[in-house]
Amino acid sequence: MSRRITLPRSKRIVSSRRRLFEELEQRYLLAATPITQDESSALQGTVSAIGSLGNRLENFAAFNQSLPLMSGSIGTQVDIGGAFADIIVNPVTSVLAGSNSTEEEITRRVNSVIGNLANASGSITPTINASLISYTVDAQYKRTFDVDIDLSKYLPQGSLSITQPLAAELELTFDFNVTFGIDRTAPSASDGAFVSFNDSITENRVTASLNFDPNFVPLTANLGILGITLDNPSASVDLVVGFDTISTKASPTQLLTSNLSSIMQVTTPGAPQNDFQLQLDIGTDVPGIDPGGANLTISDDYLFDTVGPKSSVDFGDLNGFRALTPTGLLSVLRQTTETLGGFNAFDVEIPFTGGKRLSGTVDVADAFANEVISLVTNGDEEGQPGFTTLKQFVDAVADRVDFQVPAGGPAE
Repeated sequence: MSRRITLPRSKRIVSSRRRLFEELEQRYLLAATPITQDESSALQGTVSAIGSLGNRLENFAAFNQSLPLMSGSIGTQVDIGGAFADIIVNPVTSVLAGSNSTEEEITRRVNSVIGNLANASGSITPTINASLISYTVDAQYKRTFDVDIDLSKYLPQGSLSITQPLAAELELTFDFNVTFGIDRTAPSASDGAFVSFNDSITENRVTASLNFDPNFVPLTANLGILGITLDNPSASVDLVVGFDTISTKASPTQLLTSNLSSIMQVTTPGAPQNDFQLQLDIGTDVPGIDPGGANLTISDDYLFDTVGPKSSVDFGDLNGFRALTPTGLLSVLRQTTETLGGFNAFDVEIPFTGGKRLSGTVDVADAFANEVISLVTNGDEEGQPGFTTLKQFVDAVADRVDFQVPAGGPAE
């Protein structure tokens, strides 16, 4: 007599799930369409050619140029070859080289890869029938870089003294819409293999943006003797570099061996695109001085001509400080002392003092020299100023005098 064995409930559930998984997998394989060996080889060669094209594009035409803010070329910084490899070449090649080489698996794998890439978005759409097998990848790939902008290299000599770089984040965005596949009406799969890029410049292009830390710390600089700050940076980088195949379609062989100028075109539209502008507000570290809308602007009307960026500085109400130096200010103070010493207004008789005069009781010139000039003179170098900025001067005499800068700064 046979003996019936009853599995524990937990093991029955596991066994049931395994059978269900195997059944679903079998149904998927039956519903999927295997790719023939000839088409698999042709598709592998096609996506490999796309990867090679990406690497070649990085050093082609406008992609080989750099922006005022970056050290490398646009193409290498955005990593065109890397974008094609991550989103197309690697996932498609892994499917075609594996045991589950089906038309449907290519779609699933590429969409999965795009979904898992933090710096990418998009999708792949198949078109499969008796005369055609093709896949259209519409994707966006982003890269960000920390950049330090040396503002001093763009300024006219002697306008401002800036030693700190401007820290920013440069974001490059690579949009591409490419279709690859096989024309099944061709004599062979390799003969029918093709690559085609969308004709619209909005579908195949590189763009850029420049961003700043929301907790931006103002830069310090000098305008003559006046310490200033550069704050509230804002920038627009209207970069547009488009690309496309000259013909509607290109073969993998063309992408690998042809001169790029014969198969690819790169476009850089003119105004109002491909310009750059950076602006910072100018403030001051001395209380009571109104900068009156002073600002610094660096701009480039067209990023792809031979003319470099230009700068303009609106000094606003700070213009009077441009030519003022520590030595010059100290010289003015000494002249003031001499003027006070010979000022007739102090040579007046004091009532009820028996003829005493104000100039004989109070030596205004001497008081000014002791209470102001001595405090801002270098004790180690006779006659030299003991300050380098107006703020240092104000701080030095603040306890002895009530110091106020007149509106508009010093007289010019």
